[in-house]
Amino acid sequence: MSELGESPQQVEIVFEYDPHYQLIAANGIWGGLTPKGDLRIDFFVEYQAAPSPGSHTYQPTPDGTVEEKSKPEKVRKVVRRLQIGVLVSPQHIASFAQWFHEKAQEVEQLRKPAANKEGKVH
Repeated sequence: MSELGESPQQVEIVFEYDPHYQLIAANGIWGGLTPKGDLRIDFFVEYQAAPSPGSHTYQPTPDGTVEEKSKPEKVRKVVRRLQIGVLVSPQHIASFAQWFHEKAQEVEQLRKPAANKEGKVH
């Protein structure tokens, strides 16, 4: 057992899943600084909205069937469904940004061989 004030020579980090943990999809983020200086990040999934009820009309045909007569929608609707929000303390923002940057570089390295193969002419 170490004396009070001594630093341990090793630290073991154990990862555990919270009982409410879930893996969610996200293809965008939105957020900003809170009044207390934390960074609020809302992860969302963006997709084109389904047509609203009544946005289509149908016309009867002489043979008794119906033919759809779509009304062109005047505005294209895009839904951003917020999946989860995360608050990051000011002292951790830079390390989170560095982690994201490192992951972006890893993705670029994985893409380079594929781009080189596609661009070669034999």
